[in-house]
Amino acid sequence: MSGARILRVVTLASRTGMYGGPFDTASRQSELARQSGFDVVLIAGSFDGDEPDAKKNRVTAKVRHVFGMSSFVDVYSFQVFIRLTQAIRAADILHISISREMLPLTAMVLGRLFRKGLVLQPHGMLTSRASNFHRLFDSVLLKPWLGKRSSFVALTANEATELERWNDRLRDRITIMGNPPPMGLERLQDGRATNRSALFAARLHPRKKVMDFAAAAATAEKHGWDESYDVLGPDEGDLENLLEVAAAVGNLNYLGATSSEGVLRQLRNTGVFVLSSSNEPWGNVLVASFRLGVPVVLTRSSVLASVVSEYEAGIVVDDGDGQAMAEAVHLILDKSNYALFSQRSALLGESLFSETSAKHNLEKLYEAVAQSRGSS
Repeated sequence: MSGARILRVVTLASRTGMYGGPFDTASRQSELARQSGFDVVLIAGSFDGDEPDAKKNRVTAKVRHVFGMSSFVDVYSFQVFIRLTQAIRAADILHISISREMLPLTAMVLGRLFRKGLVLQPHGMLTSRASNFHRLFDSVLLKPWLGKRSSFVALTANEATELERWNDRLRDRITIMGNPPPMGLERLQDGRATNRSALFAARLHPRKKVMDFAAAAATAEKHGWDESYDVLGPDEGDLENLLEVAAAVGNLNYLGATSSEGVLRQLRNTGVFVLSSSNEPWGNVLVASFRLGVPVVLTRSSVLASVVSEYEAGIVVDDGDGQAMAEAVHLILDKSNYALFSQRSALLGESLFSETSAKHNLEKLYEAVAQSRGSS
């Protein structure tokens, strides 16, 4: 049912990547859905001074931390409420990056009140925390508004299983669909190992483990390996510690925060992408690396570690092992190894993470929700 009006909702649009993958994912899904003939509008809050570039069919409203919290839970404003309400009234289907945050929760409640079709995509955010407070919050403020017909998107089969544990009523309502890769990526040429660099690109949140990446840089310098370790990403707690290490380690460089386009520019000129996160549920830059043919090093707890091992597209290391991380980077960058690792990374990207399959899966999901809504 192309032509259905889709409202894609995400908490924050950011020029510097402050909100991480969910905004990039929402933007790419919106573009793919438009290519399939759907009428799509993306709506998000934005902080003053960090607004993304203006684009057609993207609506942003100024937001702030209304309770002075450091997380995104309290990101909100009266202006975003008004624009959200207007946009929801005009939509047929709401696709919400759902989390325990005020903006997406408001969108979900309004979607139920206005009887819209709901697609809820947690990006791993609902199942990653299970304290008594989170369980109480979910029981009182989240689960009662899910309804009986809302569809869920899980990144992987692992997340689908976790969502069913979180709420057993979701069985048979979950679509497994990975995030789409950046649009129009073409494989880079082999033989780029002369650029002896490793890249970390993520928010500097403790869960992303940038300090393990810094430990790898220190290990490489200790061994006299001619490799640079570059960090891109906004601060979320670990920047001060990172800069302290960088002052003492000559091959570790903090390049600041940038947009997703800036990350891709840097990725095209790096030798190895390193994902050091703990329990990473996906990894948008990781998938972009596959599409470009950039080899990777990632932690064993990452959900995509198994496919990297299967395709031998990089090296999987134990979580928290900076020495093993440095040794893996050094091995991949060896001129006798690099071309083969690059070929395998590109093969993984072509086989499992194509733009075409992402577009097809999204189209099927929206058509199913539209048909279900029409028959209710």
